[in-house]
Amino acid sequence: MNKNENPLVSITFNIALPVVILNYSSRLFPDVNPIITLCVALSFPVVYGLTDYFKNNKHKNVLSILGTINILLTGGFALFTLEGVWFAVKEAAIPLLIGCWVLFSGFTDKPLMKWVVDKSSIFQTSDIAFRLDSQLKRQSYKALLKRATLYLSYCFFFSAVLNFIVGIKIFAQKSVLSDIEKQNLLNEQIADMTWISFLVIGLPLTVISGWTLWWFINRLRKLTGLSLEQIIFTGEKASSNGKSVH
Repeated sequence: MNKNENPLVSITFNIALPVVILNYSSRLFPDVNPIITLCVALSFPVVYGLTDYFKNNKHKNVLSILGTINILLTGGFALFTLEGVWFAVKEAAIPLLIGCWVLFSGFTDKPLMKWVVDKSSIFQTSDIAFRLDSQLKRQSYKALLKRATLYLSYCFFFSAVLNFIVGIKIFAQKSVLSDIEKQNLLNEQIADMTWISFLVIGLPLTVISGWTLWWFINRLRKLTGLSLEQIIFTGEKASSNGKSVH
């Protein structure tokens, strides 16, 4: 994730603007073709995602890329007026793919949790590495990273199931409506799915990732014998032992 990303700007472009446009344009501008409304609404997250992608040449935001693909698929499904079940499948597919990637990383030399520890600014990696002074401890640390990564993957699988269930509920059949009415209803359904999906993915991810981080730090304290202040950077000068976590 881009460290310089403004969460408020991200939510505005990816959630707020599309939801407002899709929900209220048909009431405020009834003469505007609902397909044009859909294209305008989805252009905001697409432009934001592409800007984020090309702005960060070194560290590509995988979640932003998947989010942009998701938006493009939404537009494509809507233009081809596919049935609601396909939208439900699509909404479940993104967290499912992320979960599979996180799960797979747990069985490699670079599990996601290792990336979190090494790249984030909160862990005092040199102090942690200094205490991993035996082969047994290093092996235990690798097992700890793997287990924490697996816990994170479960969150995305849970979100995928919830997204599918919510998608089936939201994207109801529209066979008794006219073409214009169907498209207007579909726009409103996409708006509902946009903000509900944000909550369905965001809340479990926040809770489970927070619990996983708490669990990981406590296990790391027992493994290394370090205090919380020695593991987490608190703003004071951290000790430097010139080693990195392997």
